[in-house]
Amino acid sequence: MAKPLPTPQQAYEGGEAAIFNAQSLYESAEAAADKGNFGVAIALTVLGVEEAVKARALFGLLLSSKIGRPFGLKARAFRDILYYKHAMRHALAVLQEMSDETRTALLTGAQPQNERGREALRRDVEMARWLTDANTAKLRGLYVDFRDGTWLQPKDVRPEEWERARAVARPFIEETRRQQGAARAL
Repeated sequence: MAKPLPTPQQAYEGGEAAIFNAQSLYESAEAAADKGNFGVAIALTVLGVEEAVKARALFGLLLSSKIGRPFGLKARAFRDILYYKHAMRHALAVLQEMSDETRTALLTGAQPQNERGREALRRDVEMARWLTDANTAKLRGLYVDFRDGTWLQPKDVRPEEWERARAVARPFIEETRRQQGAARAL
């Protein structure tokens, strides 16, 4: 039997809980990074982004109900985002955060003509790369693993890897907080 989907009112409550959890995970990640535990920090950051994606999807359900439009996700995809598929959350994060400049470049094949557009495209490509590898980074930040005759350990994750994760996660969670405020105003 499939897990239940929330009603719009339940979606708002779930979105509030999910963004609170996302913020808490991110704050815990910063505390771990402050202690030099960059692997754990990245793992918590990935979890925070996943929760923020969940919050955005839930707020989307609420918004569609308020404006009388069909929700953009089919029940199975919505269920997968809420309960099961981390890779789907990562892909949805890219779509949710992608700039207009990048969307235009993808649709037309033309590179942005101004520096602002080129910078947005670079930022979006970096975000997409990080999110593509996010689940692996999450696991690497939590577990010791033996690969190719070498032990990989969370303590070996470098500060620059944390900075890369932080550069993606902080604005993503902040934007989700903004969306929370918009959902609250509905």
